[in-house]
Amino acid sequence: MRKTLLSLTVVACLAVPVAAAGLRVRDARRADAALAEGAALLDRPITDRAELTALPTREARTQFQMARGGIDEETSRRARALEHVCDALDSLARGELAAAAQAADGALRLRPDEPLALVVQAQAAASGGDRGAAERSIERMQRGSLASQNLRVRARLLRAGWLLDAGRAHEALDVLEALDRDNPNVGAALNLLGLARSAVGDRLGAMRAFERAIELHPHKEVALLNLARAQREQGQLEEAKSTLARALGLAPDYADGWVLYGVVLADLRATNARHVLVRAAQLAPTDATPLAAQGALDLADQQYERAAESFRQALARDPEHAIARTNLGIALARLGRNDLAQRAFEEVTQRAPHVGEAWNGLGALRLQSGQFETAVGALRQAVTLLPEDPNPSINLGRALEGLQQWDAASRSYREALRRQPQHPAAAERLLALTPPDARARLRARLGLEPESPAPVVRAARSSRTLASRR
Repeated sequence: MRKTLLSLTVVACLAVPVAAAGLRVRDARRADAALAEGAALLDRPITDRAELTALPTREARTQFQMARGGIDEETSRRARALEHVCDALDSLARGELAAAAQAADGALRLRPDEPLALVVQAQAAASGGDRGAAERSIERMQRGSLASQNLRVRARLLRAGWLLDAGRAHEALDVLEALDRDNPNVGAALNLLGLARSAVGDRLGAMRAFERAIELHPHKEVALLNLARAQREQGQLEEAKSTLARALGLAPDYADGWVLYGVVLADLRATNARHVLVRAAQLAPTDATPLAAQGALDLADQQYERAAESFRQALARDPEHAIARTNLGIALARLGRNDLAQRAFEEVTQRAPHVGEAWNGLGALRLQSGQFETAVGALRQAVTLLPEDPNPSINLGRALEGLQQWDAASRSYREALRRQPQHPAAAERLLALTPPDARARLRARLGLEPESPAPVVRAARSSRTLASRR
């Protein structure tokens, strides 16, 4: 009996390690399953979660905390690394770029090739303006073998956005055209494709991309807004108005939508434009555009004091708003405050030298004050930057006349007439510079009515006759 009891005790002692091993196996399986579920939550396709910061970090973090207690060291290490990734994503969503970069670095210290950590690190760098570091992180992720197809697609989409932000529109277009061929039903990619096409001048192609994006984008109002922008650029103001009404129907508090809606209504000179722009300014308290648009309405109504105040308020929100500062110069010039107007134009030409209207305004003020030589330089810039506007060419012609460069002035007036045939001021000045015996031919070439000097001559003769009779 005693021997039997001893045998049972031995069996029981032997059974303890077997049971413990079973528990460890079960815990390991649970940890692996939790890690896989959490990783899957962060590996959503961009058709489901277009924005990196929209990934469900809260649910994923819960799974990683469960996986972290597993026995397997690799499982635990990756779970801790992905917890850091969740922290980085949450920091990105709050705009805390330094914290996001630090959390991503923490993930990479635990797992140097963790692909999602590299993508988040790249996004933090790009948002902070270091696009070189962002590109290097993406290249490192692409060289590795651990990234899923979903993540690779997401990285291409992010990179295209960075290229657009950097002004590298043609490079962005190449990336997005390829992405659209491989993944033709991604709304966010189509929206960026439209922006890229618009940036390279393909407005019709941009509109087609936006129309496709509307059906697929998780935030349809974004694609509708961009379509309305493209329609406005094409001069399709009524269509843009309808598109924006649709966008605001989907998202009634969409600040960017109200801003553009007010601008389009201002273009149409609609009676409710000012009311909409006031609402837009309230919904977008840091955006200068609605205030600048209010100023443009005031300029059109010849309310120059009120216009100047609107532009000043716009510049208080955004000192780099080049159009507001240019229009402030125009309003001040109309008020006769030429020194202040010239200062405004000069600031624009220094801060945003691509704004042709500022160069034209600066040249016109210099011309008005008799500074012909300095006016010519500014007006040549305006002629180049405003290739369809006849006014810079007319102003340049007048400045060249002031310098007695008659042939160059004539060429400038001809350029104005090429841009706008029969422009009265350009035609008048060109005729004045043309020898009398060639004016009739020039009038015919310009499509102007023949000049009839007879009444002037008769009046002169009549006057002389009356004088002789007296």
